[in-house]
Amino acid sequence: MISMDIDFKPHKRPDQGKLAGFDPIVAEIHVGDRVRFTNTDDLQHTATGYSFGGSQIPSDYRFQGDPTKPSGDAIGANEWSTGNVRPHSVSSKVFTAKTPGTFYFACAYHSKMMRGAIMVKQ
Repeated sequence: MISMDIDFKPHKRPDQGKLAGFDPIVAEIHVGDRVRFTNTDDLQHTATGYSFGGSQIPSDYRFQGDPTKPSGDAIGANEWSTGNVRPHSVSSKVFTAKTPGTFYFACAYHSKMMRGAIMVKQ
């Protein structure tokens, strides 16, 4: 479970770059694990994966699809999205980690302030 809240700030900046707005800010999971996002905030959010993998989050990324609509079911280097997740403990659909790597995601509405990473291990 990863919580969404625009006010969440990590105590220290992670190695992956300027991340905030999700808890945990860097989720460490294994291939086959499942992830669900829960909106604990009073604002609507998305968690939308970047079609990018690597050691640092890209500074200026534009989503290719419509991140406000649910898409995909796998955490990986292709775009996927929870779509709009309404405020106050509403949960998203479930995503499955299929391949190892570090995968970045952001809120489509607050992408400069809400970014996170999922590290998938074998």
